[in-house]
Amino acid sequence: MGVIAAERIKVSTSRSAVWCSLLALALGLGLAGLQGGSASVYAPITPGDAAGGATVVGVPLLMVLAAMTVTNENRTAMVRTTFQASPNRLSVIGAKALVAGVWVAVVTAVTTLTSIVLVRAMAGPVAGANLTLDSAGVWNTIGSVSVYAFLCAVLAVAVGVLLKHTAGAVAVLLLWPTVLELMLGWLTDAGKALQPFLPFANGIRFTGVPWYTSDGVRFVWGTTGSLIYFATVVVITLAAALAVVQRRDV
Repeated sequence: MGVIAAERIKVSTSRSAVWCSLLALALGLGLAGLQGGSASVYAPITPGDAAGGATVVGVPLLMVLAAMTVTNENRTAMVRTTFQASPNRLSVIGAKALVAGVWVAVVTAVTTLTSIVLVRAMAGPVAGANLTLDSAGVWNTIGSVSVYAFLCAVLAVAVGVLLKHTAGAVAVLLLWPTVLELMLGWLTDAGKALQPFLPFANGIRFTGVPWYTSDGVRFVWGTTGSLIYFATVVVITLAAALAVVQRRDV
């Protein structure tokens, strides 16, 4: 518990964490406002549509924040002090992943909820009929997006451990879901065949948020299977990071 408390204090007192969270909230709400303002008065908007900004833009930005909880300590060599204070490296990385995951999930949940409320207010009663807060679909979307955000943050911490450097981690975390997975489907038929097995395509599919990667892709399992697949990728990556940090000199 002491390790978790230490990591929580590091994150909550970091200016970069606060500003990054506020930026993710602002971008999510900005996109929600554009969507609500341009909505057709006759076409109902789904909760997944309203949560698009928080999921597709906000989560990748928060993944960078999660990775920086590791890479910043490597850059300043503070990781040596951390491991001296807590010699059990596995517990340190586990605490970082847990704290970052909870932080990112909470910020994403708030962004998703406020985005849905904003879209409903701007779209009107007909287009926003599916966005009432007494709708089970709204809370299912908030929950699924928050679970996805938590897993993304854990994945980001693992990537930060494996790569150590902020630039490399940021490049992987931003290019992987937003460029690589998209381009695979656009460039070749083989890439299209691989799309049902791409991790972020499965993660986004679980949330119910429309995304280019999963549009028209025929998955071989249901939405729960997509969550299990994405979570398995996250666990494997985290296990690799834990194995590396145990053997690596700091």
